[in-house]
Amino acid sequence: MKKLSLFILLVAATFTSCSDDDESPATGIEITEANLIGNWKITAETENGNAVTLDNCDLFLTTQLFVNDQGENRATFIEGVEMEGICTPTTSDGYTWSLVSGNILKTKTIDNIIDPDLEKIIELTASTLKLEYTETEGSEEIVIIETYTKL
Repeated sequence: MKKLSLFILLVAATFTSCSDDDESPATGIEITEANLIGNWKITAETENGNAVTLDNCDLFLTTQLFVNDQGENRATFIEGVEMEGICTPTTSDGYTWSLVSGNILKTKTIDNIIDPDLEKIIELTASTLKLEYTETEGSEEIVIIETYTKL
């Protein structure tokens, strides 16, 4: 009887399938400074889980993370600025960047005039970077997630 029960259990386990929920997500890579280096263009944004519609000017946002000839981590930001209905790309350089606490991207101005930005890396693949940070407007906290694609 024990053999029959074991056989029935084995047959049942063989024919039991897993649901499609088990599909693996995009393959992540280790969060290291070396894997962050590159040009990252914004492709999507959410605020408190709600999709934000990005206009053509918003889509200019590109973050360039690189190491200069002196071995320093530097960042350049290209953003669209709208003036009189025309969106013009502007470049802001003079930033440094580092990886802190394993998954926090810290950017700051070289002269430390502005407080540093701290963004949590919630996904990193060979082609995608997702950053999360919180902004406060009045008494409301807004959780922002930005998705970038590597160029």
